[in-house]
Amino acid sequence: MIIKSRYRPAIRRGIRIVLTAFVLSAVSMIVFFRDHVFLYTAGLSGDDIFIVVAYSLILFGYALFISELYGYWYRDGGKGNPHLWFSAYVLLAVLVVVSANTLFIQVLVKNEVPNLLRYPPYWQREFPFFLVPLLLYTLLVHRVAACRILLRGGSVRDLRASAQWTLWLSSHEPSFLLAYLRSRHGSSASQGRPIRPMDIVAMLYEQGSYFLLLSDGEKLLTGLTPKDLAGWSMGGWFVRVQRSRYLNMLYFEPEAALSNEVRLNATAKKGLSVQNRERIEIGGGVNRRCQKHVHVFWEAYKDWPVEGWEEPVDCWPEQQK
Repeated sequence: MIIKSRYRPAIRRGIRIVLTAFVLSAVSMIVFFRDHVFLYTAGLSGDDIFIVVAYSLILFGYALFISELYGYWYRDGGKGNPHLWFSAYVLLAVLVVVSANTLFIQVLVKNEVPNLLRYPPYWQREFPFFLVPLLLYTLLVHRVAACRILLRGGSVRDLRASAQWTLWLSSHEPSFLLAYLRSRHGSSASQGRPIRPMDIVAMLYEQGSYFLLLSDGEKLLTGLTPKDLAGWSMGGWFVRVQRSRYLNMLYFEPEAALSNEVRLNATAKKGLSVQNRERIEIGGGVNRRCQKHVHVFWEAYKDWPVEGWEEPVDCWPEQQK
């Protein structure tokens, strides 16, 4: 039986929830039924299974919080240095969950342990069994899209964009950044829509004028110059490969450019006709004198800002002066 497409996201989300609940139950059983049982649970009453189920629900709440935090934290792709942005996400997730869990345990054992913060047996023998799974899940949410529960605000488009952003952070392949930008802001400029930097594949100088070659294959006369491109926040992505040709490296394969070739990456090829692909790729490759520009780009681009790709640009700035 073929499942209708509109039901598939809900089914996949349900599977993630069930698997997450199973893993959390396993973690609960490890915590409560290992050889060294909690030293401060002697005075607790009730069935152990009930405790495991209750704690599993609490852990599920923690997992849901981390998943929602990730969705909010990377909703717009992150800002500034990606390593600092990632570190802040992990630190915030761990601090909030550890604080909530410590408060929960303190309420349970207040009669036996008046101040949990000053109770070394917990921090030395029990806390690591909670911290390690917490860190692992926080990292998995960041790296593996399937681990994100996202009960709200998790449309298919948002999930896809989040996964592509994660791939970009982990591999720094320009094709993943391009895929992320297209998922978030649309694939290309259409008739009557302002041109964005992410729509520009190349700038060409022909017959005394500059032209923009767009991602849909259109060739557009412009008043922009390479100096204008360099002034953009992401202007460093536009690399000079010939005397009269500047390429947006967001669209090209790194290995090909380093070997003096010009070849579109897999994401850039999607939706382009063969004629438009050839139009973009043909041009004599990378000039020997410009090879240094390509090397400089690939050595430094990972630390460059990636904001502003979706902002409309004025293709005739001189007319506004």
